[in-house]
Amino acid sequence: MVSWKQLIESLDKHLDHEDIDEMRLLIYGSTERRINSLKREFDNLNTGSFDNEKYDVDIDGYKDHLIDLMVNANNIKSLADELSIMALFKSVELKISRVIDNKFKDNGKRTFYGKLKFISGDDDVDKLDGYIAYNELRLINNALKHEGMVSKELATAYPLWIEGEKLEHLDTTYARLLPHVKYFVSETVSKIYYLSA
Repeated sequence: MVSWKQLIESLDKHLDHEDIDEMRLLIYGSTERRINSLKREFDNLNTGSFDNEKYDVDIDGYKDHLIDLMVNANNIKSLADELSIMALFKSVELKISRVIDNKFKDNGKRTFYGKLKFISGDDDVDKLDGYIAYNELRLINNALKHEGMVSKELATAYPLWIEGEKLEHLDTTYARLLPHVKYFVSETVSKIYYLSA
């Protein structure tokens, strides 16, 4: 039989990302439907679609308008990808901070990095299991907040990123980092529980 303590530890090890994933699915579905609808309208557009006698038809202008709407819908999807990265980052920090603060009430650390140093025994925090993925997530989050471009720090630490380029393909980045970040949370929480025993 599982004890309450084991149940709480198991819950603490779980990174809640389901709401982030649900938001992504909703926005992706909505923008995909919108883009497909606009593409159909664009493809079926001809001068017969308008009452030529009443209106001066600028079919090319209307096509440009439809293209602008498709670009806007795609921008909304990109924004959802950015928000997903930021929400995942924030979720990690809130989860681990809460567990540290609950287990070590007077840890004296205010910053998340300080809390990580506290549980790593003032060793390098990058030795924490799974830290590499968390750190990449952190650097991407910082780059998104500041410029939306790959920072020198991100490119130096993770060569697949090229300094000065626009942060793109964040949907695949989110999917790539998620399992590793979940591992970081689980292992870090395990360490917190071990140290607090």
